[in-house]
Parts: sequence; structure tokens; C-alpha cells
Amino acid sequence: MKDYIYFNDEGLLVFPRSDNHALEPLDLVHVEVDGHRIFVWSKHRPRITTTGSLIRFEILLPNDPFMRIHNGHFINLSCVASNNLYGNRGRELIMRYSKSIALVSDRKAIEFMNRFKAFENSQIRNY
Repeated sequence: MKDYIYFNDEGLLVFPRSDNHALEPLDLVHVEVDGHRIFVWSKHRPRITTTGSLIRFEILLPNDPFMRIHNGHFINLSCVASNNLYGNRGRELIMRYSKSIALVSDRKAIEFMNRFKAFENSQIRNY
């Protein structure tokens, strides 16, 4: 049995260190690393707690609509409900479905804004 996050034969993302929870990749909303734990929020499940690294998510998931926005945060761009990149509480995003808060690093803020605007524009064109 694998002990790291992987895709199964049905194309589901499997989390073996958390009772083999599995979810559709596009159901992934936000991933946060806190020490050795990883918290995964999705559209239709309670938060999943597992172990591993964000690098696994970067390797497995497509660059569109996913993005690493901080050393400890990885998001689905289609699930951003609001952003407060220039507010007084720092650079943070509120995520749809989970209402989780994802932090954006200073280094990734401009890249996030450019990719988020491009993503929104592509969604409008595809509508």
C-alpha cells in the first residue's frame, strides 16, 4: 500500500494516511501545511488531515486551476471567494465552500493576481 498521496485507477486523489479518503481533483479547494500535518479542504467533505508535503500536490495537479501561493498554502483558483491582498490583516484569500483562509506570500502576490485575473477572464470567455 502506498503511504503518499496518489491518483487511483478511477482518477481520484487518494490520501492513504487519512483512512484512504479519496476525492475528485477539482473538488480540492485549499491545502495548508502546519508542521508535519496537511489539512485538505474540499467542496463536499469535511476537512481531511494527513501528512506529506505540498510538493506532492504540485506534482500531481495541473497548473491550471491550481497554484501554490505560499510555502504552506496551495489553492484551486476556481474556489477563491474573495481576496484581501492589500488589507490591514495581511495577504489572505477566503475560499468558497470551506470558508478556509489561505495566506498569500509577498513573493507570490503579483503572480497570484495575474493568474487569478487570467483565470477569471478565461471563465467569462467560456461562459
